[in-house]
Amino acid sequence: MQYVGIDVASLKHDCTVITDQGEILKDGLTITNDSDGFEVLMETMRRLDVTPETTKIGMEETGIYHERIRSYLMRYGYSVYTINPALVFHSRKAETLRSTKTDKVDALVIARYLMMYKGSLHSYTPSLYHLDALKSSTRIYHTKRETLARTKTELKRLLHSVFPEFKAHYDPLSQWALELLESYPTPEDIANMHEKTLVRILRTNGDRLETAKHIRMLAKKSVGQSDPMSRKLIRFAISDIKHFNSQIREIKEVLKEQMKPFSHITSIPGVGALTGATILAEIGDIERFSHKTKLLAYTGIDPVIYESGKFKARNTTLSKRGSRYLRSALFMAARVACVNTVKIRDNKFRRKYEAKIREGKHHYTAIFAAAKNLTYTIYGILKSGQPFEFEY
Repeated sequence: MQYVGIDVASLKHDCTVITDQGEILKDGLTITNDSDGFEVLMETMRRLDVTPETTKIGMEETGIYHERIRSYLMRYGYSVYTINPALVFHSRKAETLRSTKTDKVDALVIARYLMMYKGSLHSYTPSLYHLDALKSSTRIYHTKRETLARTKTELKRLLHSVFPEFKAHYDPLSQWALELLESYPTPEDIANMHEKTLVRILRTNGDRLETAKHIRMLAKKSVGQSDPMSRKLIRFAISDIKHFNSQIREIKEVLKEQMKPFSHITSIPGVGALTGATILAEIGDIERFSHKTKLLAYTGIDPVIYESGKFKARNTTLSKRGSRYLRSALFMAARVACVNTVKIRDNKFRRKYEAKIREGKHHYTAIFAAAKNLTYTIYGILKSGQPFEFEY
């Protein structure tokens, strides 16, 4: 048996080939991340008699850069193993006390890791088309939301300097406030605008005329500092907020359509279309996990266990390994299932949460205890394909 370790990068890959005795057959092979480079690797393996039947190929799961070469090798029948970069990192540290890290060294470490742990690893199998589409859509959705949150923070920061009084009395992110500040971004602009125009823009509860007078009074007495650039920056921020809000609404509609074949997941209390899409996309092919505890470890919501001699740590933290998007989705789903008593009927996750609260546990500790049970339930439902059944 031969083992091929590939250290993946955006423009090039470093490859090492070893035998099952650890002998290096080929070291220091660098190929470009394109069809020409892939053909060089294929020709090298042919010369070394590294055939699909006698070869296992390993690479780190690094964003999107490993996907092209993984698909290329699988088309030729090779078994490809994608390995968590954290495992490779600790494996490299275990081999030497030196702080040596090069792409060539990493390729050898990956090959040796694959040789040592081949029995516990599972080769990559192409996930369903829907899951691939879900992962792409959910990652875009979360990226857009993060960008939107940063833009909202930037708008608040600008208002704190330009018009702090408005931010203190009104929500600058409300629809009417965005419309007002986009057209009249500074206190001077608002103070000089016609009162009837301001009233037409306002969409607040109560007397709009009184609100308009109050806003104009705040504008006239404002201690904020504004200049032409501040005016432009506020308008840019509001334009970006509207832009990203529009994109997020469209992405949500796409996700809801993509989730129609997976109604068994959304039958779980607390799991809606968006959280369900994230959970499915980040887990991928459930057949990768031979037991529910392995899925739990993959989510990163399992506790860190620390024991040494007679010492056993009682207060530990979450491991937080794996996808942060998956952890966040599980936490949100568990919180909705446990706390939202209006829309979500009584369920085993809420009972778990309430039991932990009675034991004196912190709210978040109880939520993550429920999220652990939720993870086990998700595992069972994905394995069986059957919807969630409430216990009476």
